[in-house]
Amino acid sequence: MKSGPVLGRIRTRIMQVLWENGRAAAQEITDAINRLEPVAHSTVQSHLRALESQGVVGHDREERTFIYFPLLDKEQVTTKKTQELIDLLFAGSAESLVAYLAKHKYVSPEEMMRTLEIIDGVDD
Repeated sequence: MKSGPVLGRIRTRIMQVLWENGRAAAQEITDAINRLEPVAHSTVQSHLRALESQGVVGHDREERTFIYFPLLDKEQVTTKKTQELIDLLFAGSAESLVAYLAKHKYVSPEEMMRTLEIIDGVDD
């Protein structure tokens, strides 16, 4: 994964379904995404083909149905995309990201306290 996969909103939703379920047919993926936002089945199929060509998902064939599965784990993608976000929008400063989240109330005081507890336990 040199530059990493291109994961926009729909492709990220597809990956979330696969990470949660392990394996799923295209129609199952479409149905799961449609519980969150409308998306055409043909759109999901197109994105699955693109994700497969990027080496992000694979498939097995069960009778006439392709069953897709993730080739990258969620942690790999989350780590890379988080670092890209920090680099792109916050000049490489995770502190700036956290400050932004707190300032704009994306993080409640309770969540911030739990986060601080997690940070305090990292060195243990």
